[in-house]
Amino acid sequence: MKIYIPAYWTILIKYTNYESTQHNIALELNHTMIPTNPQLSRDGKIIYKLNLVSGGESTVGIIDTILAGYYWLACPVFGHAFSGLWADLIVSNNVTVPYVVIR
Repeated sequence: MKIYIPAYWTILIKYTNYESTQHNIALELNHTMIPTNPQLSRDGKIIYKLNLVSGGESTVGIIDTILAGYYWLACPVFGHAFSGLWADLIVSNNVTVPYVVIR
């Protein structure tokens, strides 16, 4: 999934964990196209991280004035993003309205 938003917007992230395993959500400015290491921070720089969430719980966070760049929304729990728990977040000066592309 690729999420596109305009640069300098404020974003609200609400995450609900529907699994029994604990998860988390992080915004990472990445250096690789896909997670290549079980430790998420080795593929880029974690900019923002929500609290660890147990099964059935939710968490909310706000990221102010996000700069243009290519990010991931990913689970930073060891091995989770590497196993597929991530999505692209493209923040661009060329985007005027947020949209999502699912492939």
